[in-house]
Amino acid sequence: MLNRQIGMVIELSKLNTRQHNLRTEHQVNRMVDNADDIEKEVENNEKNINNLINNLSDHEGANNPHSESQRKNGGPTEERPDSPEDYEFYFDTDLGQPIWYNGTEWVDYEGNTL
Repeated sequence: MLNRQIGMVIELSKLNTRQHNLRTEHQVNRMVDNADDIEKEVENNEKNINNLINNLSDHEGANNPHSESQRKNGGPTEERPDSPEDYEFYFDTDLGQPIWYNGTEWVDYEGNTL
């Protein structure tokens, strides 16, 4: 009788070990699947970043017909362009705000003459 009980305990222990191993294997497989998904997402993000970089490159210099008209301007009030183009932008560092030339005068974002 004792031998039979010992045998049952051993079999139960083996069964518990197999169940544990199956759970562990399942968890490992899920982690591998998650890692694969993350790797695909990283690859897609890298492609998106490269596309953004290429798009930005296309909008610089000769590839962008607006690059000259949209140049970055800014500085103190006294250095505003003397002969600005219509709707030219300028960041006035003395005022701490962007301003535009409306064709006749410099104005702020509310249209107030400066």
